[in-house]
Amino acid sequence: MSLIIGFFYSSCLFAGIDAKSMYYSKCGKRIFDLVLTIPGLVVLSPLLAFIALLVRAKLGSPVLFWQVRPGLGGKPFTIFKFRTMTDARDADGKLLPDAERLTRLGLELARSDQVKCLFLR
Repeated sequence: MSLIIGFFYSSCLFAGIDAKSMYYSKCGKRIFDLVLTIPGLVVLSPLLAFIALLVRAKLGSPVLFWQVRPGLGGKPFTIFKFRTMTDARDADGKLLPDAERLTRLGLELARSDQVKCLFLR
Protein backbone atom coordinates (compact mmCIF):
# COMPACT_ATOMS: atom_id res chain seq x y z
CA MET A 1 0.00 0.00 0.00
CA SER A 2 2.75 2.47 0.90
CA LEU A 3 4.42 1.66 -2.42
CA ILE A 4 1.25 2.69 -4.27
CA ILE A 5 0.93 5.90 -2.26
CA GLY A 6 4.61 6.69 -2.79
CA PHE A 7 4.26 6.14 -6.52
CA PHE A 8 1.19 8.37 -6.56
CA TYR A 9 3.01 11.19 -4.72
CA SER A 10 6.08 10.97 -6.94
CA SER A 11 4.03 10.96 -10.14
CA CYS A 12 2.11 14.02 -8.96
CA LEU A 13 5.30 15.85 -8.03
CA PHE A 14 6.76 15.04 -11.44
CA ALA A 15 3.64 16.49 -13.09
CA GLY A 16 3.77 19.62 -10.90
CA ILE A 17 0.56 18.80 -9.03
CA ASP A 18 0.10 19.30 -5.29
CA ALA A 19 -0.03 15.61 -4.36
CA LYS A 20 -1.36 16.02 -0.82
CA SER A 21 -4.46 17.94 -1.83
CA MET A 22 -4.99 15.65 -4.81
CA TYR A 23 -4.64 12.53 -2.64
CA TYR A 24 -7.13 13.94 -0.14
CA SER A 25 -9.61 14.85 -2.85
CA LYS A 26 -9.39 11.35 -4.36
CA CYS A 27 -9.12 9.13 -1.25
CA GLY A 28 -9.28 11.10 1.97
CA LYS A 29 -12.66 12.67 1.44
CA ARG A 30 -14.23 9.32 0.58
CA ILE A 31 -12.79 7.73 3.73
CA PHE A 32 -13.96 10.70 5.84
CA ASP A 33 -17.46 10.45 4.32
CA LEU A 34 -17.68 6.72 5.06
CA VAL A 35 -16.41 7.13 8.63
CA LEU A 36 -19.25 9.58 9.32
CA THR A 37 -21.98 7.98 7.19
CA ILE A 38 -21.84 4.35 8.32
CA PRO A 39 -22.18 5.05 12.07
CA GLY A 40 -24.86 7.63 11.29
CA LEU A 41 -26.90 5.07 9.37
CA VAL A 42 -26.53 2.54 12.18
CA VAL A 43 -27.75 5.06 14.76
CA LEU A 44 -30.62 6.33 12.61
CA SER A 45 -31.72 2.96 11.16
CA PRO A 46 -34.57 2.42 13.69
CA LEU A 47 -36.01 5.84 12.84
CA LEU A 48 -35.61 5.25 9.10
CA ALA A 49 -37.30 1.84 9.42
CA PHE A 50 -40.20 3.42 11.33
CA ILE A 51 -40.64 6.12 8.66
CA ALA A 52 -40.50 3.45 5.95
CA LEU A 53 -43.28 1.50 7.69
CA LEU A 54 -45.39 4.66 7.97
CA VAL A 55 -44.92 5.50 4.30
CA ARG A 56 -45.75 1.90 3.33
CA ALA A 57 -48.93 1.95 5.45
CA LYS A 58 -50.13 5.38 4.29
CA LEU A 59 -48.94 5.57 0.67
CA GLY A 60 -48.23 1.98 -0.31
CA SER A 61 -45.34 0.75 -2.37
CA PRO A 62 -42.72 1.84 -3.38
CA VAL A 63 -41.54 3.47 -0.16
CA LEU A 64 -38.67 5.36 -1.79
CA PHE A 65 -38.72 7.95 -4.57
CA TRP A 66 -35.56 8.23 -6.65
CA GLN A 67 -34.51 10.72 -9.26
CA VAL A 68 -31.34 11.41 -11.24
CA ARG A 69 -30.16 14.99 -10.69
CA PRO A 70 -27.17 16.98 -11.91
CA GLY A 71 -24.35 17.10 -9.38
CA LEU A 72 -20.96 18.75 -9.10
CA GLY A 73 -19.61 19.59 -12.53
CA GLY A 74 -22.82 18.34 -14.15
CA LYS A 75 -22.07 14.74 -13.18
CA PRO A 76 -25.44 13.04 -12.58
CA PHE A 77 -26.21 11.32 -9.28
CA THR A 78 -29.26 9.49 -7.97
CA ILE A 79 -31.11 10.87 -4.94
CA PHE A 80 -33.31 8.63 -2.80
CA LYS A 81 -36.08 10.11 -0.64
CA PHE A 82 -39.16 8.80 1.12
CA ARG A 83 -42.30 9.19 -0.97
CA THR A 84 -44.47 12.14 -0.01
CA MET A 85 -47.21 11.96 -2.66
CA THR A 86 -49.77 9.50 -3.94
CA ASP A 87 -50.03 8.45 -7.58
CA ALA A 88 -53.60 9.79 -7.87
CA ARG A 89 -54.71 10.50 -11.44
CA ASP A 90 -57.65 12.28 -13.07
CA ALA A 91 -60.19 10.69 -15.44
CA ASP A 92 -57.76 11.08 -18.38
CA GLY A 93 -54.99 9.23 -16.55
CA LYS A 94 -52.88 12.34 -15.94
CA LEU A 95 -51.31 12.92 -12.51
CA LEU A 96 -53.21 15.34 -10.32
CA PRO A 97 -51.45 18.57 -9.25
CA ASP A 98 -48.87 18.20 -6.48
CA ALA A 99 -51.04 20.01 -3.94
CA GLU A 100 -53.80 17.41 -4.38
CA ARG A 101 -51.47 14.40 -4.19
CA LEU A 102 -49.52 15.53 -1.10
CA THR A 103 -50.62 13.64 2.01
CA ARG A 104 -50.42 14.77 5.62
CA LEU A 105 -47.51 12.38 6.22
CA GLY A 106 -45.86 13.70 3.07
CA LEU A 107 -46.26 17.26 4.31
CA GLU A 108 -44.58 16.37 7.61
CA LEU A 109 -41.72 14.63 5.79
CA ALA A 110 -41.27 17.64 3.50
CA ARG A 111 -41.19 19.97 6.52
CA SER A 112 -38.54 17.85 8.22
CA ASP A 113 -36.50 17.97 4.99
CA GLN A 114 -36.71 21.78 4.98
CA VAL A 115 -35.64 22.00 8.63
CA LYS A 116 -32.66 19.75 7.87
CA CYS A 117 -31.63 22.10 5.05
CA LEU A 118 -31.45 25.01 7.50
CA PHE A 119 -28.77 23.19 9.49
CA LEU A 120 -26.74 22.17 6.43
CA ARG A 121 -26.10 25.71 5.21
